[in-house]
Amino acid sequence: MVEKASYKLLLSDRVRELSVAEAFDYIDALQSYKGDWPLYLTPSAILETEKVSEVEGLTPIPATHGALAFIEFYVDEEAIASNLSSKLKVGSDALKSALERGVPLHRLVPQEAFGELENVGSFLKAVLFEATVPVERKLNDEEARAVSDLEWVVDFDTVEVEVPGVKPEVVEAELNQAYYVGDYLKRLEKLFSKAEVEAKHLLLVRGEEEAGVKLKEVEALLDKLVRKVTAVRVSVMYYRLLLPI
Repeated sequence: MVEKASYKLLLSDRVRELSVAEAFDYIDALQSYKGDWPLYLTPSAILETEKVSEVEGLTPIPATHGALAFIEFYVDEEAIASNLSSKLKVGSDALKSALERGVPLHRLVPQEAFGELENVGSFLKAVLFEATVPVERKLNDEEARAVSDLEWVVDFDTVEVEVPGVKPEVVEAELNQAYYVGDYLKRLEKLFSKAEVEAKHLLLVRGEEEAGVKLKEVEALLDKLVRKVTAVRVSVMYYRLLLPI
């Protein structure tokens, strides 16, 4: 039996050694890039919303087996409230009291105030991530059970779609030539504009972890995942639409 190649995020070794919290600024810069990708992924709930104009999206992190997106960051709202109270000239107790009553922080604090926060990663508590893995076919019952048995998995599904992909070695070559995040992604835009269809099914697996988890540890989790299914070793890039808050 041929040994499957390990799952790896196609980022520099320095970034892969960081925790999600430590790498937040880098992740945010990458995921905020509005690239012209060959594929859009749309949760079914978005198709039902009446607020289509408010829908936002993100660019994922390329990987050896598909890509990875951090779709939600959970923060320590009380710590942020304490930090922002002086800027808003409002007592931190008043902000904390509102939070305890269940009022979301984004309804209490103007969006521009968040821009003044420094070291946002230090406020992160947990993350919800979504691995997008090209697979040869839909999961059978045994594979589905194996995926659902992974401790970190929240839910998963498989979509049938033509998946343009590029060999990971070619993507990594662009990474090694790039000087900064934007340069890397511009190179990938050109690369993926010529991508050919490499798979016809995508496995979308969502999971949760603490923000202190290192990206290499996330890789190890996803390595166990790809070994349980018919994963195709090819990198994909897409624009992942998000539900409006």
